[in-house]
Amino acid sequence: MPWAFAALVLLLAAALVLAHRSARATRDERSRLIEQQQRAELLVRATQAGLFEWEANSDRTSYSERLKEMLGYPADTDTSKWPLFFEFIHPEDRDRVRNLLLSQLRDRYTELPTTRNIWISCGVGQRAYYATRFLVQHGYRAWNLSGGYATYRALRDAGLTT
Repeated sequence: MPWAFAALVLLLAAALVLAHRSARATRDERSRLIEQQQRAELLVRATQAGLFEWEANSDRTSYSERLKEMLGYPADTDTSKWPLFFEFIHPEDRDRVRNLLLSQLRDRYTELPTTRNIWISCGVGQRAYYATRFLVQHGYRAWNLSGGYATYRALRDAGLTT
């Protein structure tokens, strides 16, 4: 029976070590993300850039205060009833603009970290499929995340992405 107790102690010790490493990795990743966000915010302020964020899976667009001003609206304008940013683009140009992501990937994929997993998603799945194939063919550990951003967020919150 002492061997069972020893095995249990060993198992608990290993679990504690893994939990500690996971917590440290999560803390380090959060610190890196906060630092990147602060750098991006500084860049946006310094360049007075106007930004929009397009959530492909929900097809929602949010606009920065500066972009609203650049479009001729007060910074505090409620944009919840505005159309998607892509609807401001001429219909003949919309697909081209949406596909800029893939062209940027082709031009700049070497800037991606080769030591990390890369999870890719998009609104429908076609662009993510092609982007994943492209990266895998170039030696990256890339996966197409079916289900869109909500699935990624659930995996990230569970600590399953690195």
